[in-house]
This record gives sequence, C-alpha cells and structure tokens, in this order.
Amino acid sequence: MTCLALSSFSASRRAGEWLQLASGRRWWPLAPRVEDVCWRDIADGLGKIARFGGATQAAPYSVAQHCCHVAALLPPDLRLYGLLHDAHEALMGVDWPAPMKRSAPADVQAWLNRIADTTDAVLWIAAGVPMPSAETLRAVHQADMVALATERRDLLVPCGVDWVQELPPPDTTILRPEPWYQAADHWLTMLRSLLPADAPVPA
Repeated sequence: MTCLALSSFSASRRAGEWLQLASGRRWWPLAPRVEDVCWRDIADGLGKIARFGGATQAAPYSVAQHCCHVAALLPPDLRLYGLLHDAHEALMGVDWPAPMKRSAPADVQAWLNRIADTTDAVLWIAAGVPMPSAETLRAVHQADMVALATERRDLLVPCGVDWVQELPPPDTTILRPEPWYQAADHWLTMLRSLLPADAPVPA
C-alpha cells in the first residue's frame, strides 16, 4: 500500500492546518499521528533540505547526508536515534541555521521546539523505539557537534572569525555532498537496516 493510500483513512476526519508531502499525503504539524508517518516522504524531504541555508562552497549538503554521518559516529545501539535526530525538519519544511534559531524571540523558539519535540515523539513510536534517555541525547548531541565540525572544515569557506559555539575535533572522514536523491536513498537504506522488525511503520 502506498503512503498516499495509508493517509486516506484518517484524512477526512482531521481538521486544522496541514502540509502536503511529496507523496501527496498530508501532515498535521500541531497534531501529528503515527499513522501519518511515511519514511519515504521523510527521506526525500531531508534529501532536499540544505544545511547552512545552502551556504556551502559548492553543491548543497543535505540534512539526509548529515543524519547518516551522525548515525555512523554512534555505537550500533544508538544509530537509529542519530539517524532520526533531525527527521522532524522534513516535516517542518526547514533546517534553520543555529544563529537564526538563537536570534528568534523566546516564544518563537519555544513554539518551534514544541513542534519538533512532538514530531520526534511520534517518529520514535513509528520507529518502534523508546523515548531516548538523557544519556542517549547527550551522545547524539556530541556526534552532531563532531559532524558540524567536520562540515565546517570540508564544506564551508573559512571566514576567519570564531563561531559562538566551541566544537570538538572533526571526524577523519572527508565529506563530499551527494545529490539529494542519493542522500535520500542512503538515509532510507540505513533506516531499513536499523528499524526493529516489529516497527509500527515499516520502511
């Protein structure tokens, strides 16, 4: 059954603002449900969203490729959390650069965080994994920072000015941006290898 077919059961009984995804199905960001999740839509969305607002030296570097890198930096039992750590961005339509997030008014930051947290909770259920512990979240954040340091080294033009945040040493991997569709496919392939067999929403 297609993603679009899966969404048809509840769509007629839902109200409120919704976003149309690549498959044609709808996503309600303020009231998401597990049955609304389509991993292909998320993979394609992450593949098409550029890190750093697209301000890399050459080709855009996708959030999908970033998530795969973060997952690869983690031990096997935490990789699914790393792969999903930015998956909500595919369902919010944007990866806000960190300086923009920090510059937003507190109520806007709280609103965006609330949507991201609610979406994450639904995606963890769809993936068949428990809510991550504080220790797991710290490990994912550390891997995220290593990935960011690697991206700064390999993808951004040196600006000669220190960033606000202090970063750990970069990974030894040399990053080369993939076309969006390859990054999306790699993300989905990694997801399939990590999802439990009894995940409520298979990939």
